[in-house]
Amino acid sequence: MNTLGLYGLTVLIWGSSWLAIHFQIGVVAPEVSIIYRFVLASVVLVGWCTIRGISLRIDIRHHFYLAMMGFCLFLPELHSFLSRGIPAGHWLAGRYLFDDHGHEHF
Repeated sequence: MNTLGLYGLTVLIWGSSWLAIHFQIGVVAPEVSIIYRFVLASVVLVGWCTIRGISLRIDIRHHFYLAMMGFCLFLPELHSFLSRGIPAGHWLAGRYLFDDHGHEHF
């Protein structure tokens, strides 16, 4: 797949993630929703790599840098979770879907 196709796929997936978030808020706890999404993404990733024959092994020298990258990506989520009680992604989706007066945008 070329770069434009991969970009389009990314925009399609991320652009539609608000829909899943919208239907999950209030039905299940935000923590459970996050687990569902990460498990599904992990299964799809491992399946894709298995089908394509792509190794998921990481050289030991890269573990520290990957751990630091994960920590830096996770830190804003942790801060949001501790300060508001919900993950930042759900909070942002909620802010987008509803204005200050509680009216839906769609």
